[in-house]
Amino acid sequence: LGLFLIAKKVPTAEEILCCGEHITEEKIKLFLQQVVLSNSFHHIYCVVCPEKLSYSLNNYFIKEFDSIRRKRSCSEYYLAIITAKGTSCGISLQYDTKAKTPPNFSVKEIKDFVYNSILKHKCHQRVDHEGASGRLVASRTSGNGKTRYAKTLHENNGQYYNYKNVPIHERVCNRDTIVEDCLEKVKDKKTIYCIDFSPAVYENLDMIVFELMVLRKLETRYGRVFRLLKNDYLLIEGLFLDDNFLKRFPIHFASYLPLYECLGPSESLEIYRNQNNSVQQQQQ
Repeated sequence: LGLFLIAKKVPTAEEILCCGEHITEEKIKLFLQQVVLSNSFHHIYCVVCPEKLSYSLNNYFIKEFDSIRRKRSCSEYYLAIITAKGTSCGISLQYDTKAKTPPNFSVKEIKDFVYNSILKHKCHQRVDHEGASGRLVASRTSGNGKTRYAKTLHENNGQYYNYKNVPIHERVCNRDTIVEDCLEKVKDKKTIYCIDFSPAVYENLDMIVFELMVLRKLETRYGRVFRLLKNDYLLIEGLFLDDNFLKRFPIHFASYLPLYECLGPSESLEIYRNQNNSVQQQQQ
């Protein structure tokens, strides 16, 4: 996101290869051909988390990239390979001599970029009070009304929107489940999608939230593709404020999203007491 912020450009699904178990040789080849044949610096192409690819796919990427570049030696392109800190793989080691320090932006700068440049659109003002195309609905504990919020949102906009809830309970976030559930036929109207992640979900969570919110596209290994349409609205629901989750993921992509926080009775009471104490101190 920092690279696109510098370029003042909104990332698209065609410019970013999010690596994982769904990536095949064919997808790598198509992506690399697009990078080199675009012959333009107007696009920023990114390979994200290549360490999640198998050893054989790492080797295939390197050989295919070298082969395509030899055929188009004069091409101009911008390709960034982004790996997680402390990890390495064949791809990152191959191009290690060109390594650069990543852009350093504050959380606020990235949040503002995500909201103002990617999520904010006037067509969503009816369903979202800030006009965002998606939102994080989170709490610290279960049973605080996250699902109720999503259903109430649909009840208030039922004549304009369908509603689709997709619960995810597996430890490994399965993109196939999300894509198949979201592709189930709905009425010919814009849709509020609510992806409900249980506390058990940890693996692949960050990448999938990024793909859905920013790229508005999710693809399976077998070529099935779910795309959010321009007028569709997306809610990501889960215990993203839970202490155990934050200990495991002190920095996660969902933290950059517009937030609707659901509070329990004890949390609401604590806020009320703090406000009362503040008022009394001001009066004194």
